[in-house]
Amino acid sequence: MLDHHLANTEAVILAPVTDGRWSCVQWGSLTPPFYPEPDIHPVTDALESADPMG
Repeated sequence: MLDHHLANTEAVILAPVTDGRWSCVQWGSLTPPFYPEPDIHPVTDALESADPMG
């Protein structure tokens, strides 16, 4: 969020995953994967996170 500011009228698109959690499908003009590291799996990280927002 801090690295990729949303411009005016840009949107964030979320999709439900499980247990009330959400996955970010699109952030403005960006689409996943958002992580720069090749061995990181954001959906798996979100599912295993104790934070309800992932």
